[in-house]
Amino acid sequence: MAINLSSIRKGGSIKPPIVVLHGSPGIGKTTFAACSEAPIFLMTEDGLGNLGPDSFPVITQWSELMEAMTSIYNEEHGYKTIVIDSMSALEPMIWAQVARDANKSSIEELGYGKGYVLAMDYWATLLQGIIALRDQRGILPILIAHSEVTRFDSPEVEPYDRYTIKLHKRAFHLLYERADVIGF
Repeated sequence: MAINLSSIRKGGSIKPPIVVLHGSPGIGKTTFAACSEAPIFLMTEDGLGNLGPDSFPVITQWSELMEAMTSIYNEEHGYKTIVIDSMSALEPMIWAQVARDANKSSIEELGYGKGYVLAMDYWATLLQGIIALRDQRGILPILIAHSEVTRFDSPEVEPYDRYTIKLHKRAFHLLYERADVIGF
């Protein structure tokens, strides 16, 4: 194929961005997401308070999250935004599922770091589902996470503290790479 001006693709559909919001408790992450267009919340912790948007019951297991996402994908509804609140509370559910699938009582029983590597398959499955909702159903995904302060040792300047998303480093990097917007 020749590359010239006639090969330029014009227009096309704009997909909603994958939005990740993180910050300290009480800063307004959930309130911001509740103000989005026609939101449905998948709560992995009880943090909606009196905000009032539609939500599933508080999700306590990985399988419940997948069931909720599947119903949003397959069933007719008027929701335009899916909010997972929070990714930080979801992570232990993923770890518990990894342990259950391996017939272990804890992710740590799988050996040094192995469980966290296996957890990446679940994170990838979650992101595939989020991308499918975005690309095929036009739903805006907003993923809420907590922040933590971590030390950053730069080779160019003195070490300093910075806020990062409170997730295991592998999950953090995957989410960081796939997000279109990261808001702090």
